[in-house]
Amino acid sequence: MVCVGVLGWAILTSDDEEVTTAAGSPSTPVQTATPPAPVPPPVQTTTPVPAPPPATRAPAPTTQAPSGRGPGDLGLSVPITRPPCDGTGIVVVGNATSPGAYPAEVQAFLDRFPGASYLRTDQSCPSLRQRSDESNPIYAVYYVAGPTLGDICTLRNRIGGDAYGKWLDTTSDPTSYITC
Repeated sequence: MVCVGVLGWAILTSDDEEVTTAAGSPSTPVQTATPPAPVPPPVQTTTPVPAPPPATRAPAPTTQAPSGRGPGDLGLSVPITRPPCDGTGIVVVGNATSPGAYPAEVQAFLDRFPGASYLRTDQSCPSLRQRSDESNPIYAVYYVAGPTLGDICTLRNRIGGDAYGKWLDTTSDPTSYITC
């Protein structure tokens, strides 16, 4: 019992020193485990998620000119033209007269007739009909034929269908057509 008491005294009075047991052999002091300090939960930071961009809508058909283009331009693959009223003949291959459908109709004619141009009749020569029966502006898709009736008829006959000729001038009747 004396051994147990000496051993207990040695353990209690020792800090980190070596303790000698009753048998005389050194031993490492017994350390009691202390529970680890509680770990605080990780700090959560929230990065604001940017709002999605506003929904884009297809632009409403307009006759406002896109940047760098003339008045009445529809923003199509081909810019609007303003040919001179100098007596040149043209062959019209299609007309668009519905304001809500101008871009689609004109682009469809341009796709069907590669190399064609378009104009807005009320912003062009007075030899072209200025308004539809519903009083809407008219967009005409056309090819330049040349200065003679023969030029107009050659091109018009080659195109066929509903194509018709017109003079770009200030004196021809806007209600007349060249059908060859």
